Amino acid sequence: MTGSQGTPTPYTAFHDEPFPEVFGNPTEAVVSADGQWLAVSSVISDLSRVVVYRTADLSCAQVLHFAMETDTMAFHPTLPLLAIGFDNGDGYMREGNLILLEPESGHRVDFPDTNWGVELVRWTDAHTLELTLCAMYDGDTYERSRATFARENWLGLAPDDLKPHPVDAPLIDPDAQLPYPDRDPAPSVLRALAERVGRSYACNPTPPAPRLHAAPDGTVLVGTLAGQILRYSS
Repeated sequence: MTGSQGTPTPYTAFHDEPFPEVFGNPTEAVVSADGQWLAVSSVISDLSRVVVYRTADLSCAQVLHFAMETDTMAFHPTLPLLAIGFDNGDGYMREGNLILLEPESGHRVDFPDTNWGVELVRWTDAHTLELTLCAMYDGDTYERSRATFARENWLGLAPDDLKPHPVDAPLIDPDAQLPYPDRDPAPSVLRALAERVGRSYACNPTPPAPRLHAAPDGTVLVGTLAGQILRYSS
């Protein structure tokens, strides 16, 4: 992106391919029920990035970074609200986080949990959010539990509006099949949305590492995972 006078920002993409913020590595892609919003996660080496786009023009609305993996996202069935679940994957000190993000306003609230990772987030109806949680304390025994939160209004929440799941909560079968939604692979979703607005998208799921080049003026040109060239200025 560039400033109003055309001056490159410290993060300038010289490439026309959409979705540059996921670096050619989309893990999961979810479209809101009204079709206005697209959420894309990108997970690399226990680090996660979640990007929310406007589907009308594929412009970027929100970018979030986390030092924890996310494998589960779900838009509210009627509201502009995205639920994102995180799990640190630790075999002895399991932790997780639930984030509720309002893509239009950017309002975000975190609900960290020092005992449970979030394995699945699911809206069962317009009032109810269900979490499947996981834990491991001895490096061997895998446990699951379930938390359900019911509210009339899910927008504008504060950090203390949802309580952490008790460490001694009732367990559920750790081997039971979870009700994961039937979704197309993330690259297919992004490709279809790009084509809908007259653009193209090519995703390489196992790209080479980025390449760096120092320009004469002191800026650094970076070849990204998505095949783009980004310019970073000091």
